[in-house]
Amino acid sequence: MSRWVAAVAASLLLGACSTEGPDAQPPPWSEAAGDSRSPTTTTQPGLTATARPPAQDSDPQRAGVRIDEGVFGWADELMTFSNESILVNGSASPSALMQALDRAAVRFMRVDETGVEHGPEMERSWPVGPDGLELYTPNYVSTPTETPAGVHMYVDCKGVIDPRMRSRFLQILNEELGAVGGDVTVAVAE
Repeated sequence: MSRWVAAVAASLLLGACSTEGPDAQPPPWSEAAGDSRSPTTTTQPGLTATARPPAQDSDPQRAGVRIDEGVFGWADELMTFSNESILVNGSASPSALMQALDRAAVRFMRVDETGVEHGPEMERSWPVGPDGLELYTPNYVSTPTETPAGVHMYVDCKGVIDPRMRSRFLQILNEELGAVGGDVTVAVAE
């Protein structure tokens, strides 16, 4: 919870906060979509930014979605690089899984290193930390591709996925793949 408090404090330093966003429709991560963590909207002259707090490790997985513990985690014992490729299999069609991963890919690109998922306005303005420096977000997310082993997707985070970012990625996978229904397994692509 302290990371969320820090994110709100940083937002207060940058401008006024309110819970009313600029979009008429609630974003997929809003309370209206079943999430109790409310987004915060920060407004400055010429800039409006909506952010959702980092996911908590206690967030439950949706029924039918199983995510292996190595997904987006450290790939070695020295914690020098992360697993950035995943394989998804399930009872749903590969097409349905790819559509869910397409939605997840858009959301992954809006997650910063602190685990905050930003709204669509991030495409016009980069997230900035309390120190005034730009926060890191993924460089690239591949288009999901059907392979004989399952649906493959790659997230380029320069080899290192911050644990807070990882937590949010897992929540996004859980939400998007859970919406497909049926049994879904997410594993590290070897």
